[in-house]
Amino acid sequence: MPDWLTSQNEDALLLDKKNSFLMKNQKGLLFILEKFDHGSERSAASAIHPSLRFLSTLALLLIVSLSQKMLVLWICGLYIFSGLLFFSQKDLKKILGKSVLLSAMPFLIYLPSLLLHQGTFLFLIRVPLIACLISQYTETATTYELLSLLKRWHLPNIVLFQLDITIKYIYILAKVMVHMMKGISARHVGNQQVKLYLGTNVIALIYLRSLDYGKKLQQAMEARGFNGTYPTHKLALKKIDYVYILTQVTLLFVLFFIGKV
Repeated sequence: MPDWLTSQNEDALLLDKKNSFLMKNQKGLLFILEKFDHGSERSAASAIHPSLRFLSTLALLLIVSLSQKMLVLWICGLYIFSGLLFFSQKDLKKILGKSVLLSAMPFLIYLPSLLLHQGTFLFLIRVPLIACLISQYTETATTYELLSLLKRWHLPNIVLFQLDITIKYIYILAKVMVHMMKGISARHVGNQQVKLYLGTNVIALIYLRSLDYGKKLQQAMEARGFNGTYPTHKLALKKIDYVYILTQVTLLFVLFFIGKV
């Protein structure tokens, strides 16, 4: 029995080591697809009006970035990390993972200043708070909500159209590439005579697929009478939104009062 049949390591099936780069990076493409699927459970924060969540996140980012008082940062941190209690365990792991990744690079850049005793302790507190805020918003906001929010703020339709098509094509082409690589790896298991020139062949096929999808998309849009405008649907404020507004106003008032003292 050949060794490739008895091996439990998937990388052992990729006999051509030179051309197996894309095959070994299928996990990266699957990670991209997972981000666009939005299959995670909806948290309590997702039920709040998108505009309110965006404005609240923006206000907290400005306060954390500009505040020079430790008490203000401490209250902001208490509020931000208490919001993690409303997320599921799966989403909580994603948020914490994003926060660590976003905080790593600023800490590395700031490390020489700390070693030379020229850094400030406030910076070390601001970075994880900002990273956690951004991670929470990106985890609760969907692509549709973001585009709808930009439309309400009168962003040009041509910009919305380009963003929408780009986001959809990233998902579609990544899915096509994953399926292609799975098919190629399944057809050439144990075949030592075949060389997989994936770097050029796959990219060329993806390019041809994108042209075909583009033509079909144009025909579908013309058939449905698309005129270049994106309709907006007004979302009514719910009870939870008014509670959220009251909480945010109270928090901002307390932070403003502490900052003035």
